[in-house]
Amino acid sequence: MRRTKRTKKRFRAGKPWTEAEVARLKRIYPRTYPHVLAKRFGRTAEAVRGKARSLGLAKDYAGGYEPRRPFYFVPWSRKEIALLRKLYPTTPNDEITERIDRTRAAIQGKATALNLRKLEYWTKKEDELLKKLYQKLTHEELAERLGRTKKSVRARTDTLGLPRKVENWTKDEVDFLETSYHKLDANEIAKKLGRTIVAVRLKARRIGFVQDIRWTKQEDAVLKKHYANRTIEEIGGMLGRSISSVQARARKIGLRKCFWWTEEEIEKLKKIYHKYPNLVAAEKIGHSQTSLQHKVKQLGLWKRKYWTEKENEILKKYYPHESTRRTAQRLGKTEDVVRAQTHRLGIHKTKKYMKVLGYKERK
Repeated sequence: MRRTKRTKKRFRAGKPWTEAEVARLKRIYPRTYPHVLAKRFGRTAEAVRGKARSLGLAKDYAGGYEPRRPFYFVPWSRKEIALLRKLYPTTPNDEITERIDRTRAAIQGKATALNLRKLEYWTKKEDELLKKLYQKLTHEELAERLGRTKKSVRARTDTLGLPRKVENWTKDEVDFLETSYHKLDANEIAKKLGRTIVAVRLKARRIGFVQDIRWTKQEDAVLKKHYANRTIEEIGGMLGRSISSVQARARKIGLRKCFWWTEEEIEKLKKIYHKYPNLVAAEKIGHSQTSLQHKVKQLGLWKRKYWTEKENEILKKYYPHESTRRTAQRLGKTEDVVRAQTHRLGIHKTKKYMKVLGYKERK
């Protein structure tokens, strides 16, 4: 970081202490706060503390010095926060305290709350490498190559005045966008122009286009059918529309989600839950799959996983001659489930295997 600059308030920053300043500091330091001394001497509070420490000075607590000065909380204004965001990455905290007129601790605390970080300065070697590879690599590749963030690379390219990687929109492209934006989907326009969907939408917004794709009767029918038992994300994927578009259309035609379960629905859930998959059961009852899962958990229902014939054959073949853990691993089940099934089928360990384990045969 840069050294603290001399300013109107810190007019003695970086200069050696004179004999008169040292004598004055010895006289007033024991009963005066460091931030007050910093203003009087035209230096930083850290410089005052450091000089006092080197002189062996201490605060006179017995004489009336309070270890903590009175605290008055003053909320940060939007202007102060904006200025802090602008200055903090590249400006020393001492200079920021003077610009914003707050303590260094207040500056550091607010910067931490806003997740602000100090930026490392770019070297000449890094600038040369950036200029050389800028047109060949993407921002992500450049960031990985230079060991910096993508945001840092973009900011440095703007500082160096490098030409933009994306070419400006030509008149033909703008004309094509104007004529086809209301007819074609943004994905098709992006493919034909060789640009991203985000670039197409941003350009359309800047020009003032508003894409007005009306809802058809078929789409309304699909929305009415699935709105009660499907999530908005699923319906949006089915219709190729955004979440906000689906929500707005449902609100306009008077559709509402049904979150409350009636006694009839609960009884129906108990009957069909073990027979059908969750999605099918949810559609039959008229609730979403998520709602069904919450209700099942609330009611304490669970689906029993039945053993197949093949699994029973594997169990009969291996269980008598090996450990229960090994058999459970073969079947992808827990040991308790395996023991319960062997009890139902009457399968036991062989005498030979039990003898190997050290068990003696009962007389």
